[in-house]
Amino acid sequence: MSRSATGQVNRACIRFAAASPELTHVTRGLFMKSINSIMRRIGVFPVALAWLFVQPLSRGQVPADSAAITPEIQVHAAAADRGELDRKVRILDTPCGGRSQYLDHPNSVGEFEGGKVRAIRVVRFAGLGNAPAQKELLNTVRRVWQGRFQSVSCYMSWDEATFWTVEAVVEFEDGRQGELITDGMHVALQGHNGKSWFFRLLPAAQ
Repeated sequence: MSRSATGQVNRACIRFAAASPELTHVTRGLFMKSINSIMRRIGVFPVALAWLFVQPLSRGQVPADSAAITPEIQVHAAAADRGELDRKVRILDTPCGGRSQYLDHPNSVGEFEGGKVRAIRVVRFAGLGNAPAQKELLNTVRRVWQGRFQSVSCYMSWDEATFWTVEAVVEFEDGRQGELITDGMHVALQGHNGKSWFFRLLPAAQ
């Protein structure tokens, strides 16, 4: 194995050892000696060996995209007028004394919420003309839940008029409930801890 390839594998193993809290200082040293011994005996392709040690997730870590997986969506929606959804949003849009936050990378609603959601239950729709098909409401909520945004605030920070069309209850695994109200682009979200958040999905917010 070439010297550069050996260096690549060594660096990968060092990162693995450093990311493993269960390894003590002594066991880390023994681990690295064992790896070096194996490498001297066999000519393992360096990228494959690095992948073997770097790829497994440490205990308790989950892939970034797993939080974005859409939970079960149930549609049992009743017609409402826009005024009713506006009143719901005004209850969430209370003075919070905060400013808009710019996240370090685009988040999906599922990633941002972070709580373990059991189901999303669509309960009302408004301003959609004839009663929309169940599939249409389901697809709207799914698109919103998987949609991404990078700017978020604890109050409704945009200037344009918003015509809310869909209200859903977010049911968490521990029995708590939140709210999600949207028009497909603007989102009012009451999360697991009861705090309200407002944001616009990309690319509308750009």
